[in-house]
Amino acid sequence: DIDIMNCALHIKHLEHAFYTEGLSCFSKQDFEGAGLGPWTRGRIQQIEEHEKNHVAFLTDTVIDAGGNPTKPCTYKFPYKDPMSFVRLASMFETIGTSAYHGTSVMLHDKKYVAASGAIFAVEAQHSGWIDASVLKGSGWSGSFNVPLNWGHVLSLISPYVESCPSKNPPLPASYPHLAISNAHPGQTASLEFAPEPEYLSSSDTTLYATFMTSNVGMLCVPVDLKRKTVNVPADIRGDCFVVITNETQVTDET
Repeated sequence: DIDIMNCALHIKHLEHAFYTEGLSCFSKQDFEGAGLGPWTRGRIQQIEEHEKNHVAFLTDTVIDAGGNPTKPCTYKFPYKDPMSFVRLASMFETIGTSAYHGTSVMLHDKKYVAASGAIFAVEAQHSGWIDASVLKGSGWSGSFNVPLNWGHVLSLISPYVESCPSKNPPLPASYPHLAISNAHPGQTASLEFAPEPEYLSSSDTTLYATFMTSNVGMLCVPVDLKRKTVNVPADIRGDCFVVITNETQVTDET
């Protein structure tokens, strides 16, 4: 449980740093000049305060449990203006919601499950508000949320983490890099990943692009290994996470 709570603290440090940095870069006038509502910056300040409180709570929780709380890392966020900042916030809140959903399943002590669930609810509120009120889209993705494990989460946020203190507790291993181009429903997407040698040496090997979605569940689609492409299912909508697997299920082993 301590290790899992430290993973949760790791993503909270990132989110808190992200909002603190963005608010220092852009004024209320900057947000309004980008066509965002006059209340946008004030409510993002409230989100930043939530993230600060989450960091303090998780830090105290790890200490009370006898653990060594992870410290903030050095980050690099690729936004250029208020709109790109808000779009990145949408992505982080989507990841955070799925991360805390997955965390609640992995914890054993009921008091930690309750704490994680409380943060999960607020992450979902952040995500819905940004997507609906700020970006003028849907406030929800589908009938169900997609839970992620910490291998998934660390893979998704690793591009924004430059370095971490050497005395931080070790984190779980993240998965190898996967990039997708032209990932639109019903179209052929290009994949960038490095299959293990045994999968390339066998002509009867099948790898799958496994789409974890909020509207149609999990869909496993065979990958064309020669072309490094996959046909994206036509009925996918909303949030979607993708991993390459060697079976039609998602585990650390597959």
